[in-house]
Amino acid sequence: SSSASSASSDAAWTVEEVAQTTLEAESLARLLSLCCVSPKLAMLAEDNARIGLESPVVEAGTTTLMVRNVANRVRQAELLATLGQLGLVGCVDFLYLPVDFRRGTNLGYFFVNFTSVAACEEFAVAVHGRKLASGPSKKTLQVAASRLQGLATLVENFRAAPVMEGSVPSEFKPLVLDCSGSPLPQAWA
Repeated sequence: SSSASSASSDAAWTVEEVAQTTLEAESLARLLSLCCVSPKLAMLAEDNARIGLESPVVEAGTTTLMVRNVANRVRQAELLATLGQLGLVGCVDFLYLPVDFRRGTNLGYFFVNFTSVAACEEFAVAVHGRKLASGPSKKTLQVAASRLQGLATLVENFRAAPVMEGSVPSEFKPLVLDCSGSPLPQAWA
């Protein structure tokens, strides 16, 4: 009988316990949304505001961006390295830079999905109107919300695309990334 009463008291939550759990969940959600906000991106965004660069219009809730005006010589590996330099390792779970196989250059745009809305917004404000690569290109990045939103939608869309065929080198395929920024090829299975 005493074990039955202790089992029921274990299952019953007090108002204080429910309130504490709710606060912990809200704090965790807030912490997770902020963990991908990079100090380097924040500095770039402040610099953009100071020099009068216009901020992109990105709808609320956006996590996937299409970034245009990428210098054609940039490779996907360079984009990954740049995202790492911006402090976004673990904040990006999808990256795809389409390539013109005949010319061996990218098509001038890429798709990137962020693990949080906050990281997406921060990135958009920080890079919009800036150059991505050093060198002779004068192209400035233009950031907009992608028509396709979210990792699951992107994977579903690209899973059957011709770029995913076995004959296409892996360096040209879309990447699903883990929290350390490493590719997850099993995501396409």
